[in-house]
Amino acid sequence: MMKKEVKMYYLFSEISKNNFVEAIYVCDDGESIESATMQTGVYPMGTFLSKAIKILDPLAKRNFCLLWDIVLSKGMESCSKEDSSFSNLIYKDDAAAYQVFDLLLLEREEYVHSRRNEKELAKILQRYWSYIRLCQGKDGEKFSSTKELRFLINQAQDVFPEHSTYVTNMLSKQSIVTESEIENTLSKVNFKDSSFAPPLKERNTLFPRPSSPLHNIIKTKWGELKIPLEVFDITDIIDLILASVYCIFQQRYFLKECPYCKSLFVIRDKRKKYCPNLNDGAKSCFDTSRLERQLEREKSGSAKKEKILRTMSANKYEAKSDEHRKFLSDCQEWRDDIKMGNKTEDEYVKWLDGHFSKKRNTP
Repeated sequence: MMKKEVKMYYLFSEISKNNFVEAIYVCDDGESIESATMQTGVYPMGTFLSKAIKILDPLAKRNFCLLWDIVLSKGMESCSKEDSSFSNLIYKDDAAAYQVFDLLLLEREEYVHSRRNEKELAKILQRYWSYIRLCQGKDGEKFSSTKELRFLINQAQDVFPEHSTYVTNMLSKQSIVTESEIENTLSKVNFKDSSFAPPLKERNTLFPRPSSPLHNIIKTKWGELKIPLEVFDITDIIDLILASVYCIFQQRYFLKECPYCKSLFVIRDKRKKYCPNLNDGAKSCFDTSRLERQLEREKSGSAKKEKILRTMSANKYEAKSDEHRKFLSDCQEWRDDIKMGNKTEDEYVKWLDGHFSKKRNTP
């Protein structure tokens, strides 16, 4: 029996200034987003991109050239941890979100017809993976714009996802030609309370009702979508990545990698280093990282040794002396390097031990 093909759409919505959200809808082929058979919850801009990168990471470490199904299945299994990592904002009970990735990655040839050659998919995916890594680098902001993204797509002779703007079908099919007709039509539009949350279509389809949890509409704390919506046709995981990156850059946000959880997150302030703490009830990546470093310092003895040396230095050189300030500055530089992963606690302890010996032996 031939399985039914479906259409998948990435929906992007501006809720308010500096508040952008996204969702994915799945419809029967030929149906619109108003007649979806499956809906994910609504999440902050970039969440699906972050989750995709997290799932694909094991495959990327193998240059996208091994058995996809085995590697990706393990990647998806490891992405249900509930914490404040940006990639894990998708609720654990949002079965539709996980089914979306299953359709795009593990069952991509059965239900969603990709516009790309299956043989070239890995090479194309590796190219965009490398671009995203570049954008997360030290000088990544220089390459993080829709112009650079479009240029890369064109140079690669690839295609951007089909894109349209959905407003609503509530306006009557009246004549809209003259200035007065246009003014009259636009004056009736009110986007302030224009929520978009149509019910799921009541019919047997790819995922039959009523027992399947895929038909539960997940309500998240980020609310509902609002029109107008930017709607992108998604035929494979590359389309989802391109649509998401395009929307992020269009809003002048940047891609970053959290030094603690290694998740991709999006931010407007380039000085931010850790995932934004958007998951209620969980410690932020920064707080968790700081606590782990403190426990490691106490375990290794660096905190105690540093405290002793601070006292010795202050007594010998006086608290306001250049020598004492230099020592404090060196200690802070070591802690910063440890926080960024450039040095280890063991290395710091050895440095302190050497410094401690010098202090003791100085007449």
